[in-house]
Amino acid sequence: MKSLSLLFLVLAVTQSHAQRFGEVYGLEFRTSQLRLAKVNPLSGGLTLVSSSPTSSDQFGSGISDVDPVNKRYHYVRAGQIITVDMSNGQVFYNPSISCSTHSFNFTQPISNIAFNWADGLIYGLLHKGSQLWFTKVDPVSGVMTVLSSGPISSDQYQSGVSDIDPINGRYFYIRGGSIITVDIATATVLRNQLMTNPNNALSPITNITYDWLTDQIFGLNYVGSKWDNNGFTTKPAELRLATVDPISGVITLISPGVISADQFQSGVSDIDPVAGLYYYIRAGQILSVDLSSGLVAGQSLISNPNQAISPITNIEVVKDYQSAPIPSAEFVAVNEDLDVQYKNLSSFSLHAHWDFGDGNSSSERHPRHSYQTRGIYEVSLSSTNAQGEQVHHSETITVLGRTSDDCLVQFAPHQVYPNPSSGRITVETPEINNYRYFECFDESGTRVVSLELFGTENKLVLPDLEEGEYQYRIKSMVGKHIEGVLVIE
Repeated sequence: MKSLSLLFLVLAVTQSHAQRFGEVYGLEFRTSQLRLAKVNPLSGGLTLVSSSPTSSDQFGSGISDVDPVNKRYHYVRAGQIITVDMSNGQVFYNPSISCSTHSFNFTQPISNIAFNWADGLIYGLLHKGSQLWFTKVDPVSGVMTVLSSGPISSDQYQSGVSDIDPINGRYFYIRGGSIITVDIATATVLRNQLMTNPNNALSPITNITYDWLTDQIFGLNYVGSKWDNNGFTTKPAELRLATVDPISGVITLISPGVISADQFQSGVSDIDPVAGLYYYIRAGQILSVDLSSGLVAGQSLISNPNQAISPITNIEVVKDYQSAPIPSAEFVAVNEDLDVQYKNLSSFSLHAHWDFGDGNSSSERHPRHSYQTRGIYEVSLSSTNAQGEQVHHSETITVLGRTSDDCLVQFAPHQVYPNPSSGRITVETPEINNYRYFECFDESGTRVVSLELFGTENKLVLPDLEEGEYQYRIKSMVGKHIEGVLVIE
């Protein structure tokens, strides 16, 4: 009865997803010929899209992705990037990859590619010996641009464990028990976090794929087989669906039990965020796993009409890129004299538009803006997702700037003088808003001075402070404050 109940459970889950399975594309590998194909994950039925070979070379696994906007399939092999029309299997482009920024020799020009439908470019890793450099390539021209100023990792690359977050502009990859997050706009490593290892797995998480609807990274926890001295298996390999938090590195198992007892074949998995399913292929089967429960939602044998060595590999789901949630609009600003570096913290934002409050604007994700004069500016950010839904956020930004006047720093209606100072200052504030506190912060953001103010003119003796610049803040009782820079000599 238990096995019958389990069968009914699997059938129920399968039926609930039956109308939501996405299109799964990949490559049929027949000796040395590759053809674009697609598989129905519910029935396992395989259909060839290409009538003739798209490539006569053996495919290098783990270096393919799909452009869901223009319905194109990209893959890289032997120093070339091949773009295939997913409607008829015809090759659009087949350029050799060339580097426009560096002349050094490399082992692999670009690997672990991930297509970014936010800008239409392909991102990945240039493999130079044991160094990895973050890079991008134009699929039309094949021109590759190295983005990082140096290697972002010095470890040997582990293939098949990377993906991209096109919504928030992040690239993820896993190697050596760590998950590395790269900011696409700046090509800098945001985090390099060690991961936990539930089950003491041979691979804590592999075949990762990013789900922008839930902002999660899914993959497979792989516990390897156990063998006795005679070469017999005492414990088969185990696979469970898992997630990993790129900030903390914590891996959480979703599947309550083993979803497959077979050894995983890397590079043949992908996710359908809208359907809530994780697909992977092994041993001639395609498995669909429910993202919320970790249970197998479907399991089908893949048909093999041409008796191919591999009926389909390097699978990619044509994702519904227009299903992203309503975006948020958030940012922080870092002052450097009259220059302000803005950091976009928005989620699910495909396009950004900035109004800097001084008549200038930008559509960059993380713009740097130079103001002509110090002062207070109303800065606004508009975030737009793929469906055109837009949200706005505004903040008042204080641009500190520098003055050539050795005795006075003045903006907004207040005065702090002399400036530079030896530690004795006068603080004059307007009567309105009832300013009550004077605070100073060192360059680490630690508050080192906090003095109470009475009335509109206060002569203050500051505690012993080292020479340097301090940000001051004059706070009122009604939540308003004035900021500036005080120089101690």
